[in-house]
Order: sequence, then structure tokens, then C-alpha cells
Amino acid sequence: MPLSSISTTLRTRFLDQWLDPVVTVFDNAEAVEIDGAEPFVRFAIRFADERRLSTGANALHSVIGRVWLQVFVPNQEGTAMALDLADAFAAIFRNWRSLDGSVTCSSPSIDTVPSNDGWHQVNVSIPFEAIFRL
Repeated sequence: MPLSSISTTLRTRFLDQWLDPVVTVFDNAEAVEIDGAEPFVRFAIRFADERRLSTGANALHSVIGRVWLQVFVPNQEGTAMALDLADAFAAIFRNWRSLDGSVTCSSPSIDTVPSNDGWHQVNVSIPFEAIFRL
């Protein structure tokens, strides 16, 4: 399973389940206009290590990584909206497994980042593992 297939599986899950109308920014996508008075989120997939799980022809491999959502809410708006968005994202991937069983996610990490440039930021990252044969 090439990285692009893993990315497509995770992105499709996000797009099918994410119902919030906030502006969503994606890596290497067309620039999006951000209204400084409205929240927005940034979705990303980060790959880490790949390892071989078996030997021989058609060997089993594993790739691990994290699915990220960065939530930005204007300063002075409180934390409830940011945490609600973080929780909604976490619910999409928490302990989720793709229909074919090739991609599995686990429990999220949620971290508040010190305010910067007028935004309150909450980051959510969820580990995933994809297993496939090469």
C-alpha cells in the first residue's frame, strides 16, 4: 500500500465524518482566505517509520504516523469552541479501523499551545498504523 493510498484512506475518513462548517486548511492545497474573527482548522497526515514485519516474497510491512488537526480560535473567545472541535476530530479517528483492516488508529493526544498571533491553538494528534504487503 503506497503512502498515497494510506493518505487517501485517512483523508477520506476525515472528509466523510467532519461535519463542522469551519474553514479547513490542507497541506499543499490552494490557499484559503482566513477570517481573523472566525475559527479554522488545519488537517495534516505525517508519516514516520516503516518496517518490514516478515521476510520473503510479498513481505508484510508496517508504516506508522499521525493524523493531525490544529484548531485555531481567536484569542479572547474562551476554550470551549476549540475543545469541542478537538473532541469532534478525536472522535473521528479514536480507535478507528478502515473497512479492509489495513489502517488502524489509536487514542488521541490533545495539547494546548500558547497563544500566538491572535489565535488560541489546540493540537490533536492520533497515531495510526498501516499494514500491507510488498
